[in-house]
Amino acid sequence: MHDAAIRRYESALGREVKGVRRRKQVRKAFRRSLTPFLEEHPSPAWTDLVEAFGPPEQMARELLEAIPDLPRLLSLRQKVGIAAAICVIVAVGCAGVYCWSTRPEEEVTITDGSGYVFEGIPPGYTFGLDEVFWTHDYTWTQPGPVYLLLAENTNQVDATIFIYYSDRQPAHRFVVPAGERRAFRVEDARKVEHVISFVTPDGSMSGRVRLLFPVGSI
Repeated sequence: MHDAAIRRYESALGREVKGVRRRKQVRKAFRRSLTPFLEEHPSPAWTDLVEAFGPPEQMARELLEAIPDLPRLLSLRQKVGIAAAICVIVAVGCAGVYCWSTRPEEEVTITDGSGYVFEGIPPGYTFGLDEVFWTHDYTWTQPGPVYLLLAENTNQVDATIFIYYSDRQPAHRFVVPAGERRAFRVEDARKVEHVISFVTPDGSMSGRVRLLFPVGSI
């Protein structure tokens, strides 16, 4: 039913009926009535439709009276209840998205690194970054739930490492003492951009940091 006159008549018919379900039933009934008419008028004009079925407002009244078990119109109280339920669903959904987007990375382990190999690629891991301690930041977009940082401080002063991952959560922070190593592992990482930066008391930098992802966790 792509004829312009039919679409116009159906649109006018729908405007005369209140309620989505009732409007749907009226349109179905009209199309059933239209089938035999189209056999003789395959491409009717507006005047043909009005002559055969009457004005849309009249046809709407007749169909409403003829359709059995016509859905009842919703009361104002029911409409308010439905609107309130929709608002609650939207609010809960928005709250869920907000909570997810602001959740902290809490499953964090910091060790002295003795359980890891700092040279080459440790078994079961793949490299994400391999950089020296520096005054500028390094960034990566976290691909999976787990990442491991292996930091080795070859300086004479302690180095503090910060890892930023959210504007709404504090950065991870851990200290690598002079001449020592640390392993920093996160098990519930967010799949967002992470930024790593280094700070020392005198501004000097000497060391290396490696970002690793477990094979199969990406």
